[in-house]
Amino acid sequence: MSWLSAAGLGALLVVGSTVPAQSQGITIQWGRGDRRLEGQRFTTMRALAHRLNEAAQTAARGAGDTPQERNGRMQQRFLWAINDFARQAQSFHERMDQYGRQPWDVSDEVADLNQRAQRVSSQLRGARAFPDTYQDWAEVTSSLNLMNRSLRGQNVSLPPNGDRGYQPFDENSRYNDGRHYDGYDANGDPDQYARAGYLTGNSLRDFRRLAGSLNVEANRMVTVAEQSSGPRDAGNRSMQDLRRFAQNASDLNRNSGGDAINSADTGAQVGQLMDDARQNERTMRESNTFPRVEWNASIRILEQMTTAAPRP
Repeated sequence: MSWLSAAGLGALLVVGSTVPAQSQGITIQWGRGDRRLEGQRFTTMRALAHRLNEAAQTAARGAGDTPQERNGRMQQRFLWAINDFARQAQSFHERMDQYGRQPWDVSDEVADLNQRAQRVSSQLRGARAFPDTYQDWAEVTSSLNLMNRSLRGQNVSLPPNGDRGYQPFDENSRYNDGRHYDGYDANGDPDQYARAGYLTGNSLRDFRRLAGSLNVEANRMVTVAEQSSGPRDAGNRSMQDLRRFAQNASDLNRNSGGDAINSADTGAQVGQLMDDARQNERTMRESNTFPRVEWNASIRILEQMTTAAPRP
């Protein structure tokens, strides 16, 4: 098998040590309400968020580059769950770096990450799936366990980097849109993102509203298509394209939840969604597939989003 024995696998991927502290009768004191994370405790949580993200992204890349994924046998069952967790871990990392100027309820987010990690770990354990990712999932659960302990008021520190190739944590850098930037501003200069080509403030709020509307509209189209489809449509190419569009719209909506988003990267995403929407609309019209699915609303929303974040 891999580096881990079958017996050891079950012990590693059971994440009982990382279940939310509330379920253990312990009240989380830090990271909620007016018990803000400050000083060394805040730096520690930033470091753990960095480690969690590095481990989750490495696991997602490993799962996406395996024979099981290329053959498509496990992609639908497990790969989406792994990638979804990795996206949430990245969002958590980004927002932890922005916490100094806009505090939020860290403890509830950690509790949700715990639950998600437990679900994914249980799936992988039950199917013996993606064994090359087990070391990274061990780092995920270890990081979450340390977060729980820190939120309960214990003093914790980041373990050694090991041999997984994770980028070391640098408290003088900030993380946004999947990249590390030199010059962390603990006070949160509100103009630094705009100067670097980011959407912020009212522009970001308008974009976020449009992203939410697109997500709702894309899910509505999938529902309409499913209601009008028959057994033979399960593998229909148009249905697959529609679901992929809805997933990409959901990703865009999730990624717009931070304090700033990169205009160029987001513009590229919006441009690709526009191309997909027009192509899908044309293909469905010519083949008369799912005639009740209307693309006009999605295209109008994307046109407004393109104004805010033009394609580079």
